[in-house]
Amino acid sequence: TALDFVLWAENSTDQDPYRDDATRRQVAASAALAQVPVFYGAITVEPAAETRQTVSLWWDPKLGETARHTKRNLAPFGEWVPYRDIIEPLFPEVRRAGWQSVPGTGTGVLDVTTPRSGALRLGTVICYELAYDQTVYELAWHQPDVLVAQSTTHNFTGTAEPRQQMVINRVRAAELGREFVATTLNGYSGLIDARGGLHEPTIEGTAAHRIFTVPMRSGLTPGVILAIPVQAFCCLAAVGGALLGAYRQSSNLS
Repeated sequence: TALDFVLWAENSTDQDPYRDDATRRQVAASAALAQVPVFYGAITVEPAAETRQTVSLWWDPKLGETARHTKRNLAPFGEWVPYRDIIEPLFPEVRRAGWQSVPGTGTGVLDVTTPRSGALRLGTVICYELAYDQTVYELAWHQPDVLVAQSTTHNFTGTAEPRQQMVINRVRAAELGREFVATTLNGYSGLIDARGGLHEPTIEGTAAHRIFTVPMRSGLTPGVILAIPVQAFCCLAAVGGALLGAYRQSSNLS
């Protein structure tokens, strides 16, 4: 079967491919074997000493890395620790979170090239970026052709979290009216159609692969177009209601 690219999950490599030669060689060998680019997750040591970033790298079999997305929405106490200088001396276990992660600023849409289809605008969200409205809406506004979701979730194998993650992904697919190819490091992956239906899911904790064909789409759903104005209206209405209630309460007291 002719492929456009191979998709791996968030944190597919457990070493920085730019600091560990064996990891980089394995990625390069995988792309060379597939004869198509590999889009994979890694943790890189940057941009400063004792900091890191969670990234998705587009690795071409001939050119190496040609595009990347850096995760924007980080998990507190998992990827970074707020007020670390204060908290860590009081709770030494905080050190288990590792080096502080630094968020990215990109939209998650990458302009890449595949050997079969040519130019492609590929959109990705990494793990719980799916839960952030602004991140998902910006992704849609920048008009990717194809959407993927890359997650880890292996630390939560056997719990409800992997399925919770998949449910969030299904809701987003229906909201955007776009297919998602969802891949996770613990093996619970699959194709989500534009109505939120899950197809050919893999078994959690079991090595597997799937080959999916998805349409290239464009356009925005009413849910995406109206989301920000509706949210702003609801916030203003809530604040206005609170102020009105406080005013009436003070009037009754006087």
